[in-house]
Amino acid sequence: FKDTKQIARECGIFTKTNNPAHNATGEIIRKLDPSEDHYTDAWETNGNWQGTVRKYDDFVVDEVRRWIAEHNYPEKIDYVQNDGVAKQYHVLYRANVKPCKNVR
Repeated sequence: FKDTKQIARECGIFTKTNNPAHNATGEIIRKLDPSEDHYTDAWETNGNWQGTVRKYDDFVVDEVRRWIAEHNYPEKIDYVQNDGVAKQYHVLYRANVKPCKNVR
């Protein structure tokens, strides 16, 4: 199981500052709406932070790869803030993206 930062890195989705685009990846996953059998919530500690992190299986990783390919590697990923304002995540892609395991 992998978190959104690990999935972003594996799928080659990065911010303009060259960090894994975990927020944009999370939005893609939200759009995919995976069923509960494809994720788990895990308790983690990182320094002073403790909390639950949602982690996804390889099926979801492949679905993220498929989504970005089907959408022609969009540089802007739309999302809506909690206050209802529409925004976009701006992302870049690295060439080392692994191909999907299960191409439709």
